[in-house]
Amino acid sequence: KGHEATITRLRNIIQTGEIQQLGRACAQTMLTLGDKSGRKEPQLRIGYRGMCKLARQTGNVLAIYVHKVREKDFFEVDQGAPKRITHRPVPFGARGPTIGYFAVITYATGAFDFDTMSRVETRAIRDRSDAWKAYAENKIKSTPWSTDEDEMAKKTVLRRLLKRQDMSPEMRAAIEIEDRAEFPEMRPGHAI
Repeated sequence: KGHEATITRLRNIIQTGEIQQLGRACAQTMLTLGDKSGRKEPQLRIGYRGMCKLARQTGNVLAIYVHKVREKDFFEVDQGAPKRITHRPVPFGARGPTIGYFAVITYATGAFDFDTMSRVETRAIRDRSDAWKAYAENKIKSTPWSTDEDEMAKKTVLRRLLKRQDMSPEMRAAIEIEDRAEFPEMRPGHAI
């Protein structure tokens, strides 16, 4: 029984095409509280850079990126035809607090897509996560949402964008791994 978590972690790494890279925050193994056991178990967690890497390695993606938007930045979205997104950050000086995030994917064909999320929307997703709930209840000392909120919010908007795209089997596996780790209602056998 004690080795099952390690075997699951190794299976997850194999399914995602081994995206861990030295010196880059593509993926990491974290000890998290088990679903029912209450013991800490290893989980593979894929960062937004790892998801970008998985998208690019298909050869179909020319560019993929995620940025945060601050209050004093110029930010405009047009959902018409053609779709358009414009972000002009204030290059120097105070840009104000973060108000949202956006992700863009451009394909080798020239087609592109994007998604945006406000800080309120990313925090609503955060509030549903097991890790955040455990942190808010003082069951754990920290969570990536408490130490690296911008990085987690970037990953959130990127995941939402990628779910609408044609995905490689590795990307699909990465998103499923993340969903099962973060949200208990997506785990097999969980009663909704």
